Amino acid sequence: MPLPDAEDPKTSNLYAQLRTSQLETLDTDDFNKVKDPTYVNFANEDEARRMLLWGLVGDVISLAGPMPGTAAMKTHTANGATNVTVFQPNTGEVWLLGPASVDPEGSGSYRVIPTLTSTSGTSVEIADISGTGAAEGAVAIDWPSPIYLTKEVFLKANFITVDTSLAWKCQVIRVR
Repeated sequence: MPLPDAEDPKTSNLYAQLRTSQLETLDTDDFNKVKDPTYVNFANEDEARRMLLWGLVGDVISLAGPMPGTAAMKTHTANGATNVTVFQPNTGEVWLLGPASVDPEGSGSYRVIPTLTSTSGTSVEIADISGTGAAEGAVAIDWPSPIYLTKEVFLKANFITVDTSLAWKCQVIRVR
């Protein structure tokens, strides 16, 4: 049954672009391609309802909680002193920063200072982790509260290693 009072689905951009796709193969990139040419106006209300309906049914969008299939691990290997952007979402996206870890290899010392950094250049330290050598093994980092990342406020980290290398891992998941 079509949407009540909806335009003919033959004019639907969603159906035109995804007509041969199976529901279980759809992902957020597919829906983003359909959304790009859609304007916010009365004429596109039916298209918005179709995207919402098929996005929910296909577990591609969420009305509450993380978006299915978007969890990812971000990694970085450090030697010496570097300041890197660990993760910066695309425009319009919101991601939740999950647990992280640092894993030293070698007998030297290390220090990691992750920061929330704004596009204007302002930053705030969210942790300061230091240690000596691989003997202590991986160090888990749990953030004190939920940390949301956007294009405008993103995750950077300052890595300092002496006579060791360091593997950094952190989990992120898209919430919007």
